[in-house]
Amino acid sequence: MSRNIKFIVIGCISAISLLVLGLLAGVPALQPGVLVVVKNSDPTPIVNVRVLIGGKALDLGTITPGRTARGLVKPAADSDVLILYVDAGGVQQSVRVDTYVTGGYRGRVDAEVHAGLLVTSLDRLH
Repeated sequence: MSRNIKFIVIGCISAISLLVLGLLAGVPALQPGVLVVVKNSDPTPIVNVRVLIGGKALDLGTITPGRTARGLVKPAADSDVLILYVDAGGVQQSVRVDTYVTGGYRGRVDAEVHAGLLVTSLDRLH
């Protein structure tokens, strides 16, 4: 095999490896940690949104009506998932999500909140 062909083969293998790694990095279930997605179904913005999960706090800021915010957290301990936020009336809301995580979990938790209540939730954890 000529030297040029070897360089082409090595270059192609390297490019394919980088492509596969890039694709895997874009799949939340394959990344270390839990992707948390919170949707605001209130007709007004919710502010100071914070998710407590696995001994960690994830700050999501302000979520406008109908929108979502997301963040990745690496749980360090066993816990449930708690969403804290301040509603338009200035009242601190606390919404418990019906799921449980433990250190080392991977995947995704989606939660929709409205008027201090959990509307829907879905988890895909492993």
